[in-house]
Amino acid sequence: MTKISIIMACKDHQVYTQLAIARLIQNTYNDFELIIADDSVQPIDMFITELVESGIDYTVLYPPTPRDGAAHARNDCLRNSHYEYVIDVDNDVMVTPGWDRPLIEKLEAEPDIGLLIPMQNDLYFFDKESQIYEGSRVLNFWDVCVRFKHFRTMMSPDLTKEGVQGLEHILNETYGGSLDNFAKSYAERNKNREPVHLMNTWASWATRLSIMKDVGGYDENYKKAGYEDLDLARRLNMLNYRTIVTFNSYIHHCMSTTRPFIPGAVQAETNNSEYYRRKFTSENLNPREEWLKQK
Repeated sequence: MTKISIIMACKDHQVYTQLAIARLIQNTYNDFELIIADDSVQPIDMFITELVESGIDYTVLYPPTPRDGAAHARNDCLRNSHYEYVIDVDNDVMVTPGWDRPLIEKLEAEPDIGLLIPMQNDLYFFDKESQIYEGSRVLNFWDVCVRFKHFRTMMSPDLTKEGVQGLEHILNETYGGSLDNFAKSYAERNKNREPVHLMNTWASWATRLSIMKDVGGYDENYKKAGYEDLDLARRLNMLNYRTIVTFNSYIHHCMSTTRPFIPGAVQAETNNSEYYRRKFTSENLNPREEWLKQK
């Protein structure tokens, strides 16, 4: 079995981070190391016991000074990864059983893939994060899911009806009251579906470490609120690597819950958009950059 590196950039949202780590331990079928870059105001030391007890290899990186944006953190994780196959997961993602195997198998079969993106939805939690806790114990994933009031799918128009009908539909008899059953059913129904070209990675991607070293990693000029993934995908395309979404790996993403809590996100997104526009209208753009060589 192929051993892989899973990287995670953390910026607060400790409750979701704990759930995300628990789901990785439970549902990742390949042997893996976990590399976490923690830029949180409150460090994730509270999760270290769980990582130790799980027996997985892990590294937690703490920056010497606070940083703005995920590009720095992801590059740090990539520099510290030890295996050729790397999967990036946001710290508000709940992976589903066996989610990693279709990604690794496709990367092994098709070496021209630069970024392979799993299918993902958007879960919106309507209570405050503190209400996910019961005393000092985080509720299991099912307890959390039944409190979601909104479920919508991303990147797949054929699921619009299911998304509009919401969680009541997803958790009906069709899927036995389980979002994981829904994910499994979706992946099975779409396992032979042709991949679709996509530039935005949303909450997760898989690739080879050698490819990331070739392109040079993320441009750290981007601050919080995105565009670093669009930049990365576009540079990979310029180097003739494909960036595609595959439909036979499925994850749950809590974006609508966590994203509104990012201070200054709207202005940062405007600034990133302008930087992205200037960069890719330049006549001297070299898709190979050297971010991963920096310390």
